[in-house]
Amino acid sequence: SDWSSDVCSSDLEFLANMSHEIRTPLNAISGLAHLVRRSGVSPAQDHRLARIEDASRHLLDVISSILDLSRIEAGKLPLSTEPVLLAPLVEDCLSLMLPLARERGVSLVLDAPPTSEACVQADPTRLRQVLLNLLSNAIKYNRPGGRVGLACAAEAAGWSTAVRDSGAGLSAEQLQQLFQPFERLAADQADVEGTGIGLALSQRLVRLMGGQITVDSAVGEGSTFRVLLPRTEAPQVPAATAHQLATEPPAPQQRAAAASG
Repeated sequence: SDWSSDVCSSDLEFLANMSHEIRTPLNAISGLAHLVRRSGVSPAQDHRLARIEDASRHLLDVISSILDLSRIEAGKLPLSTEPVLLAPLVEDCLSLMLPLARERGVSLVLDAPPTSEACVQADPTRLRQVLLNLLSNAIKYNRPGGRVGLACAAEAAGWSTAVRDSGAGLSAEQLQQLFQPFERLAADQADVEGTGIGLALSQRLVRLMGGQITVDSAVGEGSTFRVLLPRTEAPQVPAATAHQLATEPPAPQQRAAAASG
């Protein structure tokens, strides 16, 4: 109805305004902490300032996720879908998650890389957001010395990207609650930072892109989250650009390598 639509728009406007009011001081806090760290401090002070930066970034992420979730529920989240090559996107996500994996003592492995032609119809920014969330969860909810593997595969309905962890796994009861907003399952007992928004948001984003997220899990055996998106043709390089790349003289470092070879 018009009334419910007005209420939804009013709530969304309120959240957007509150988001702006909270982001401004948080960005200031994070920026000042970063500047103080660069000015030269003791190791103990540097550690405390780093915690302030991390906490600020975490709160900013929470605010963004809540606002995104609200926009989706209101049907007002803009998406820009286009052909997205999986190979560079997957490589980028793994590189971004590598420091966290090392910090947690977890192996991060590309078990089955996508082919160079693997291409899906998606919003590249939102797809990156989804994969980063799945990889981050797989690392944080893992065990010390555990493993996270990423595998891409061609399927009848499109291309799938699976993230498998060697964590504690989920029971049938937990799986039923998995994609509910603010549902953290056993994360509180595991002392894992989070809000329970990430998976709910990821599921909704993938659905908006015409895909689906599925999960297979068993207690004591880990979990596998699989994102399936529609296949599409890879973007073609314009003929003029391809010719330019083929005839362009090599960069200085490439010429040096060729000369020394």
